[in-house]
Amino acid sequence: MDKGILGTTLGVTPFGDPTVGQRDLNFRLICDPNELPNGDEQEVCGTYVGYVSFKSTSLEVSPVRLKVTFIYFRTPYEPNVFDENESWKRGQEFLGRGVTLEIRNSNSPIERTYITFGVGNRATDMVDTLFGETVYVNALNSFGARWYPMDKDGQPIYQYGLGDLFSATAQRPKSASRDIRSIYTDTTLLYTCRFNAGSALNYPVVVSWDTDEFTPESDLFIRDILNGSRFNVNMREGTVTGGSRRSFTIRDADIDAFVIEYTLPKVARFPVINKGWNLLSVPVNPSSSYWKDIFKNALNIPIRFAQNSYQTNETSLQPGHGYFVKYSDEIDKTVAGSRIRYINEATYQTRVYDGWNTIGSLSSPTSTENVTLLPFGSGAFPAIIGDIYGYVTNRGYIAVSEIQPGLGYWMKISGQAYLSMCCGTLQKSGVNFSGVRESIKANATRVMISDDAENVGEVFVAQQGTLEARNVFELPPLPPNNLFDVRFSNHTYINDDVNPMIQLQGATFPINVVVNNPSRSYVVTNPISGAVLGTIVAGRNNTITITDSRTPYIRLMGQEADLTELTVSVSPNPTSTVGMVNVTVPQSGRVTVALYDAVGQLVSTIVDEEKTAGIYGFDMNAASLAQGRYIVKVTMNGTTATNSVSVVR
Repeated sequence: MDKGILGTTLGVTPFGDPTVGQRDLNFRLICDPNELPNGDEQEVCGTYVGYVSFKSTSLEVSPVRLKVTFIYFRTPYEPNVFDENESWKRGQEFLGRGVTLEIRNSNSPIERTYITFGVGNRATDMVDTLFGETVYVNALNSFGARWYPMDKDGQPIYQYGLGDLFSATAQRPKSASRDIRSIYTDTTLLYTCRFNAGSALNYPVVVSWDTDEFTPESDLFIRDILNGSRFNVNMREGTVTGGSRRSFTIRDADIDAFVIEYTLPKVARFPVINKGWNLLSVPVNPSSSYWKDIFKNALNIPIRFAQNSYQTNETSLQPGHGYFVKYSDEIDKTVAGSRIRYINEATYQTRVYDGWNTIGSLSSPTSTENVTLLPFGSGAFPAIIGDIYGYVTNRGYIAVSEIQPGLGYWMKISGQAYLSMCCGTLQKSGVNFSGVRESIKANATRVMISDDAENVGEVFVAQQGTLEARNVFELPPLPPNNLFDVRFSNHTYINDDVNPMIQLQGATFPINVVVNNPSRSYVVTNPISGAVLGTIVAGRNNTITITDSRTPYIRLMGQEADLTELTVSVSPNPTSTVGMVNVTVPQSGRVTVALYDAVGQLVSTIVDEEKTAGIYGFDMNAASLAQGRYIVKVTMNGTTATNSVSVVR
């Protein structure tokens, strides 16, 4: 470069002048971090590039510029309390170090290596020099372990894995591989490690870690690369090796890789799950669809409703569906997966069928007005019937106007369809009938029923003749497993009958019936036995306590009710499973209730016994009947009353 100015082997300059050999010239370039801007809001991490130029008339190439690069590494950030408000800008005392795994074999002597993973601001799935990542150029042919980021097809992005530029510290040994990802990811992070035990004789291989390095409320699992079919272990519950350290032992010599699933608490947090039964959904697309990987502390295999029946063997759970799940004291808080922004016939395809269905949610709240249907097949265009309902533990069904992440819901439709749901503004008007519903409830009499297990349900008695479309107020099917439920016998929660009948399920006696300031007076009876349970007085606050557990129904019999003639009706009508035959008995005598088909053939005798004057209800099992029209005939003391009922499927 200097054309021999500093001396040559010939001892002369290019001009022929004698020279004296000189020593090499040395200089030092220093980048002092203490000279960088200071303060919590200052960004100092990054790549700093400078240039040193050499210029001389005697240089063969002049000027010569030397590029100098200094990297001020950004540390990973496993926050003590997670938030998304640029917390990474806080002081150094808050900075994390990532999570370090120790991997050791069973050689003699034992060999150890360390690899680090975590999250950080501006980190990517590619190699990030800013975070101390580098790329190996040689294969792993002896004992060791490396991270291998994967592309969308599951293939390594870097053939020989990632290295680590960080030096060892007094607190931490030198790491052989480092993989840092974005802290603001919308997915569960998957870190794939491949290791070489050195020999098949060096198994078992032990992977260990310190749970104090984990983000609180985050989920971390170590599993095999076959979606957890061979092992899938919660890293907070690994084998205790002392203090906060945990480990997992790989004993099979054919296993030379594992995956870490890292779910930050912002990715998928369940809503408040209660002890007891809940109607839930998966708020994300889970990396594992197996029910126990999603609802880890659930007491039952989740129960879904579709095609007019409960599906009780749902071991593989999917977005878009709602599931009944029971918990004890220990509940779930997070679930692994990627965000669900919409559901349609192409993405998270969810079939819904004629009648009632349990449906799921998105990863963010949305209005019920953003829930629609897409046609399936060539049939009539499907439609949503009535409100969408949620389920509240110990209270039952409630109509909603907003779909919350992680909760399940009930929806009734006509026809066959695909569910369609998208994010949007949170309008409070509801899917169809919330305005009508609230108006009628405001002018109706509220009947609240509470039991000894602190379950509470309510129904509303409207003014006679004010309901034009009863199906608007139809409730979903009775919840499974005899869960607490209160409704009218026609499966609505608002009724304008003169003598409405309330149906109870799963109540723990004694129960209290509270009716405040009703517009009418009622005699409360047991329609099965005819027993009088109490009296409700108009314009007063009324509480009736019922101790007889043989009270599946409660009749509110208006005191002006006409008991002068024998009458019969059926509710609901039409019916598909169980109907209630309502009979007004004007005087004491033997009552016979029989069911006949359309051609007059006796199908069954529903009741044949002595009754006193009153209004009674008798169960009619329609589940075993063929679809069609039937006649209900009541006979008493030579007097007959009839009514028709339709059985539908």
